[in-house]
Amino acid sequence: MLDDLLTNFGQVHLPAYVIDDYCDIIATNEATVKLLEIDQTPALNLYTAMQQPFGLNMMQFVFSPAAIYHFQERMGNQWYDYAYQNMMLFRAYSFSYRTTDYCRALLQQLRKYNQFRVFWEMTGYQEVWASPLPYETFLLKTVTGGTLSFSSTTITAVSAVGNLYLCMYVPVDPHTASVFQQILAGCRSEMQRVDLCWPEKVVEQQE
Repeated sequence: MLDDLLTNFGQVHLPAYVIDDYCDIIATNEATVKLLEIDQTPALNLYTAMQQPFGLNMMQFVFSPAAIYHFQERMGNQWYDYAYQNMMLFRAYSFSYRTTDYCRALLQQLRKYNQFRVFWEMTGYQEVWASPLPYETFLLKTVTGGTLSFSSTTITAVSAVGNLYLCMYVPVDPHTASVFQQILAGCRSEMQRVDLCWPEKVVEQQE
C-alpha cells in the first residue's frame, strides 16, 4: 500500500511530506528539505534524526531547541502561529491513539521540551479533533529565495493500519511560486521513505 501511495504522491509538484497518525514523518521529497533549509542545521538533518529516539516525529522539528532557533530565525514571531498549528494537528491526529504504549512513550520524550509542554497545555481545553484548522499563510525568510509566502494543505489516505497524511506547501504569491519552481527543478521529484518500519510502531528505549 505505502509504495503505491508514495508513487502517486511523487506526482505532486510541490514541496510535500507524508506523516502518520502520530505525526511521524514517513516520507518526504527533497524540495521540502530545500525549502525549509533544514539541511543547513545539522541537528535537523533527517538522517541524523533517524538515529534518535522518536527523531522523525514532526514535533521534534517544531519544539526541539535546534528547531525553535532555526524557524524563529526565519519566521520571527510567526513561529508561535506555526507551533500552535502544528500542536493542533498533533492533538487531532493522535487523539485516538493516546493510550497506546507508543504514544505514551512519544509524549514522554516530547515533554522534555519546554515549549512542547507550553503549547500542549495551551491547547488542552480545545476539542481540536472536532474542529477544522484555520487557514494560515506563513512567511519564511530563506537564505537563497528571500521571503516566501505559502500555506499548507493536506490529503488524507485512510487504511486499515492507520491514516497517512500528505502535507503540501502551496505558494500564495508569484515570487514564491517562482522560487518553488526553481527548487523543484533542482530536486528529485519522488518521495523518499525515511520511516522504514511503518505501519509497525516500536517503542524506543529512552535514557
